[in-house]
Amino acid sequence: MHIEERKERTVFRWAQRELGEFLKKFSKDERLITYIDEIDAGLRTENYEKVLEGVSRSLATIDEMLQHEYTDMANS
Repeated sequence: MHIEERKERTVFRWAQRELGEFLKKFSKDERLITYIDEIDAGLRTENYEKVLEGVSRSLATIDEMLQHEYTDMANS
């Protein structure tokens, strides 16, 4: 995401649109719920750092999930 380049006030509406499907899809995933809540709270309060931190942590967790799946597939 290019959120760092779009820090003006409209960035939160843009981020909400861009992240909307992601937030819906993973809102029930126990591994991501904390980060989803953090992103959602950051968007509602227009807190750039909170949104960025939630997105970064979500991406790291998804990367770990994918690596685990790839490892399982390779070992099958």
